[in-house]
Amino acid sequence: MSTNPPADPRANAQVYDCLVISDLHLGSDVCQAKLLEEFLEWAVVHSRALVINGDIFDDLNFKRLTKRHFACLKIIRRNSDRDDFHLVWVRGNHDGPADIISHIVGVDILDEYAYSNGTIQILILHGDQFDTFITHHGWLTALGCGSFYYIQKWMPHRAARWIRRISKRWQRNSQLIERRATEYAASKGYRFVTCG
Repeated sequence: MSTNPPADPRANAQVYDCLVISDLHLGSDVCQAKLLEEFLEWAVVHSRALVINGDIFDDLNFKRLTKRHFACLKIIRRNSDRDDFHLVWVRGNHDGPADIISHIVGVDILDEYAYSNGTIQILILHGDQFDTFITHHGWLTALGCGSFYYIQKWMPHRAARWIRRISKRWQRNSQLIERRATEYAASKGYRFVTCG
C-alpha cells in the first residue's frame, strides 16, 4: 500500500498575486459570515497574499461572535504562518485598539501596507482617515452606524430605498475621500491606492 502525499490544491488552480477584502465586521448581525467563510477558504488557495483592509471586527465585544464568525477567524489564523502565503491586516475605523488582540488572529495590524509584485506597487489603507465626518464626529458616526445596522437587519427593503435616496451625497463624499487618498499616496510615491 503506497501513501501519496495529498495533492496540492493550487496545482490546477489560477493563483492571484494579491487579493484585498475589507469590512468583514465579524460580530455584526449583518455580517455575511457564511459567504465570508467560503471566500476565505477559496482565497487561501487561490492567492499568494490576502490583505484584510480594515474592520475585521464590528467592535471588540467578542460575545457577539457566532460559531460561523469563529470559523472565519480560524481560517485566518490557520493560514497566518504559511511560508507560501502572506496575510496582512490593515487597521480600520471599527478595529479600535486591535493591537491587543492581533495575536488572536495571528496577524500583526498595520496602519497601511505597501504591496509590490515587482511590476506594480499599491498603497493599501482603510481610508477612514480621509473622511473628515468620521474623524471629527465619532459619536454621531457610531449613532449612524447603529441606526444603519438596525434598518439593514429589520427592514432590508427600506434600507435599500434609503441608500438609493442618499447615495448621491455618499458619492460626493466618496469622491472627496478618493481625491484625498490619491493625493496622500502620490505624496508617498505611489501611483495606485486602494481603500476599504
